[in-house]
Amino acid sequence: MTKPLGATPLSFVSDLNGFSYKTAVPVKAEFLKSLEKVVDKSVPVFGDNPFRVNYIPELDVSFKSDGTGSYKYSWKNMAMGKSLEKDYYQHRDYRKFKTNYKYLELLKAESEIYKTLGIGIPLPSVNVGGREMTFFPLVDIGVEFNPNSCSNNEAGWKYKGSAGFAGDFKYEAVRQNVTPLGPIPVPWYLKFTLSLGGDFTISVNDLFDKKFSGTMNLNPSVAGSLGVGVHEMGAAEGTLTMGAETKWMWPSLNPMHLEEMSIFLEEKARLYIGPWEWNTNAYKQTWCLAGPCVQQAPSLPERMSAEPVLVARDYLTAGTATFEREPNLATRQFVTASQTYNVSTASLSSATFPVSSPSLSATGNIANLLWISDNASRSPINRTMLVHSTYNGSVWRQPVPVADDGTSDTSPAALTFGDGTVVAVWENMQSTLGDTTTFPEMLSKMEISAALLNPVTSSWGPAVHLSSNSVLDRSPKLAGTVKNNLLLTWISNDQDDLSGSATKPNKLWYARFNGTAWSQPVVAATVPFGINRYSVAYDGSVANVILSLDNDGNPATITDLELYRLIYAGGSWGTLSRLTSDNIIDSNPQLALDSNGAFILTWVRGGELSSVSDFDFTQRTVIRSEEEYSSTLADFKQATAADGKIAVIYADTSDAGSSDLFAAIYDPIFKLWGNPMQLTADAHTEQRPALTFLGNDSILACYNRKLLINADGSLATGTYTELAMLKHALGNDLALKGASLAVDPANAAPGSAVTLSVVAQNVGDKVAQNIAVTFYNGDPAAGGTIIDGATVVGPFRPGEEITVSIPWTIPQGSVPLIIYAVIDPDGVIDNLNRGNNKISLAVAVPDLSVRELSWEKIGPVRFRLVANVFNNGGTASTASTLVLRSDSATGPVLASLPVKALERFE
Repeated sequence: MTKPLGATPLSFVSDLNGFSYKTAVPVKAEFLKSLEKVVDKSVPVFGDNPFRVNYIPELDVSFKSDGTGSYKYSWKNMAMGKSLEKDYYQHRDYRKFKTNYKYLELLKAESEIYKTLGIGIPLPSVNVGGREMTFFPLVDIGVEFNPNSCSNNEAGWKYKGSAGFAGDFKYEAVRQNVTPLGPIPVPWYLKFTLSLGGDFTISVNDLFDKKFSGTMNLNPSVAGSLGVGVHEMGAAEGTLTMGAETKWMWPSLNPMHLEEMSIFLEEKARLYIGPWEWNTNAYKQTWCLAGPCVQQAPSLPERMSAEPVLVARDYLTAGTATFEREPNLATRQFVTASQTYNVSTASLSSATFPVSSPSLSATGNIANLLWISDNASRSPINRTMLVHSTYNGSVWRQPVPVADDGTSDTSPAALTFGDGTVVAVWENMQSTLGDTTTFPEMLSKMEISAALLNPVTSSWGPAVHLSSNSVLDRSPKLAGTVKNNLLLTWISNDQDDLSGSATKPNKLWYARFNGTAWSQPVVAATVPFGINRYSVAYDGSVANVILSLDNDGNPATITDLELYRLIYAGGSWGTLSRLTSDNIIDSNPQLALDSNGAFILTWVRGGELSSVSDFDFTQRTVIRSEEEYSSTLADFKQATAADGKIAVIYADTSDAGSSDLFAAIYDPIFKLWGNPMQLTADAHTEQRPALTFLGNDSILACYNRKLLINADGSLATGTYTELAMLKHALGNDLALKGASLAVDPANAAPGSAVTLSVVAQNVGDKVAQNIAVTFYNGDPAAGGTIIDGATVVGPFRPGEEITVSIPWTIPQGSVPLIIYAVIDPDGVIDNLNRGNNKISLAVAVPDLSVRELSWEKIGPVRFRLVANVFNNGGTASTASTLVLRSDSATGPVLASLPVKALERFE
């Protein structure tokens, strides 16, 4: 007969009911590798990337004197592991189960144990469709011995049970739809997350011939959002949820086949321009493709309505919709592989106008916020009113209207100056609108206005109307570094076309402000293209205007969006020149001036957030890269500090919800961008962020957020748009990566030449340079001596890791030795956290291991155990004790055996 799988080495255990043989060391469940061959490549979702088992769990194997046996998963913490197996089998819902606090604690404990044992892969994982997922292992196999096999060629061991796993994973992607939204000829861009959950179980019939049968339950779901601005004039908000329930079966001799499958889809979308909205009704449909599921007739889908309606004012009835002057900031710590940092967030208003279009500007530590609110005393079509509040770092002032003339306001922009003066510009209706005014009629009444905040009286002056005509004027931009030399630009279209084209050309207007009065507006250029977005920067003598233009006049094609440039110098404008010609989407240009006076251009190029200095496109920096263009990334905003730092903020999908905010910081000295960092982590969809600096070392953002998708994946209803804020303090934080201090070779003896190395990390927000890393023999705080030092020359970017090393000869004498590594040992850098600057490691230490374990029966119930203990360390060991346990590393003690002192390699 054959030996049972995993039958050696064995230990003998005796009890009152008989005896058993158990594996002394857990056995690798190599047969789970067979799952890679079971799943056919044609199975949906997997494509050409089927299952690949990256880590094979370990099993405890037991054979009893009654002829039975078992294979169980070998949890390091056996009691907790068994408890969790019971919990999982009760509900078989991994998505809920993985949030079980006991499971999370177990994974943490298992990881720590593996780290202690020096095992590189801490948790079980498989590869599904090219994406890695962690899983909860399911192994429960029984075995029974057939005595008749002793006289024939049968295997002798019969198996019955199951093995597999339960888990889920997420896949993020971007898909595009070129159907225009409402009157704006730009496409939808859907960013979605695919979640796949379920369990995969095989029934074991014959381990040796690898014959299996079983089921696979896969429950994919899709959740996505379009909660971002897609145009200078409009903002989109939409959701899509899609899911499926599938059950696959495969008998031992037949190919895998689909037993059950149903798919459901639900979507809705909305576009806002001013007080108007275009929307689709919720569309639901269920398809039954196989099995006993019931087909449900779909609701008829409706395209985006051709005629808009006024936005409902249900948010005005929210009882808590007041402005929080003293917001209750909640601080959250973010921990990534390369950075640890804190972000504070708070709600300023729990219910506000859906597109409040916040605009931020600051001087020093004082920030000014402008946004669009709903004046409940006005009629619905005239409701939008521009309001303002000042923030001193802890408290906001009571909001006040900005030059209120009773007309509808949209799209504010502002600059704040050192004496407290605020200059604001916005889209303003030339008169109040009648209740029967249509959307096209409203467009022809849109004008550009400006006003000043007097820093002495803290009051706004009257509105100055810079345009007064019967055509569309929109998208004001304000640029300049001092209040007596400002440049204002905006776009007009004589045919009231929201984008423009060769047959409906746009005009770019400008006016200058000298600190007292505005100049007469003049046309800077005629633009015979559709304008997607544009940006302006002005250093006091030279202005650059960068526009993203629709190059072929067809809004259904988007790869032809290219960047163009207009230059203002010497009091006159140049001609329109093209900057990009790459058949790649070039969108949302943002301009800023750094501390050296260089023009920094940031824009979205395809799936990349890119940046160049002074329009040198040969030195383009990629800040963030994605597989495809996304309107979430394309809606980023930019801000500049007084010392020339630049920050960008954008919404992106994350593990916590459908959308969260991310930021990246530009260092003007080293001309480097830091790694993107996540700023929010909640279930809400963050939209339309505004950004500014408080001083040089803190960023402040205000934004809209709304719950669009519930935690269970369903579409949210009855939720309001909030106005929220966040703060993040920038700082230096240099660290040494935990457990990265190493000696090579690891088991060297005194007198040996070795290499000491450690991984330095920049876990802060600022670029560093010429950073010292010093190695010590002994704790430097307790008289340790310097071995040698190394320097991280840099520039050392935020989020970057660099390995430094030095040669060393281990000294003769007292061992073992404790070596230390310290980054920035002299405290030259003002670190946010010095607790992560020092790590240590013992060297020239003994390293005992059990090479062999065997037993011998010497009586009816007496056995002799023989263990071979080996010292593979760098120095001799002292006398020690070997403890033998039953079942697992935490099981009952069988025996404690003395081990003599061992020389190196003895």
